[in-house]
Amino acid sequence: MTKEKKSLEDKLQEATQALADEEEKAKGLAKQKAKQDALIADLEERLRNSEKVNRVSTKKLPKNTADCFAV
Repeated sequence: MTKEKKSLEDKLQEATQALADEEEKAKGLAKQKAKQDALIADLEERLRNSEKVNRVSTKKLPKNTADCFAV
């Protein structure tokens, strides 16, 4: 019975360590995901701002671009 108990305790210790290792990996992955989500949000905001600037810039152009080069 003692050998069986020792074996079960060893297996429990191994399973507990494996769980802790996997939780640490999950924590690292969650941190990476948060960084990626923040980067995506920043890039989307930059894209929206860029599109707004482009719309304003194109509204200021003459309808006939040949007028820009008339001498």
